[in-house]
Amino acid sequence: MPLQALALLWLQPRAAYRLVMASRPGNSSVLLYVVAWYLSWLEHWLTSAMPSLLVALGVILLPLFAVLLLYFQGWVLRQVGRWLDGSGDPLGARVAISWGGVPVTLATLFGIIGYFFWGEQLLWIEQMQWPGNPLVLLVSLLPLVFGIYSLFTTSIMLGEANGFSAWRGLATLLLSLVLILIAAAFLAVLVSVLVLLLR
Repeated sequence: MPLQALALLWLQPRAAYRLVMASRPGNSSVLLYVVAWYLSWLEHWLTSAMPSLLVALGVILLPLFAVLLLYFQGWVLRQVGRWLDGSGDPLGARVAISWGGVPVTLATLFGIIGYFFWGEQLLWIEQMQWPGNPLVLLVSLLPLVFGIYSLFTTSIMLGEANGFSAWRGLATLLLSLVLILIAAAFLAVLVSVLVLLLR
């Protein structure tokens, strides 16, 4: 994994993308994506009551789910990028998604560490109670700030992957998310109908 790219992506996402693509991009993108999902799963487990069976299944099946989702997203992003006259491929899209999401992954890591220090205080938004500790406020707002920044880094990397502007990269990302949500909703309706028919 090109560790220099982890520093570059904050201010020079295009340079970070080119660096990653020059050094076994498939391995690093999958690793980062799986780590991001594991951290998100751990944060969810810490902040909500989850059955132990669900936790165990998540730990076992999460890597497979993450890899399948990453490849599906890469394929969708490639298709949408082509609609916008892009020249990218699924590998470039996967790199943009996984590496562009590093800020969100880092915010999740800070949230997990913060939970061990302040516990339920970090859930002040859900509890509708203003935190007295400014550090709690800072750590709890990191996902929002870094999430917006991840849109910035991912859009620029998608632009670099497709040979067009960051604005088209953002359009590619948003259109892909809409298509994935439509597909997920259709699948949910289909499963519900099948369940009703099999009763």
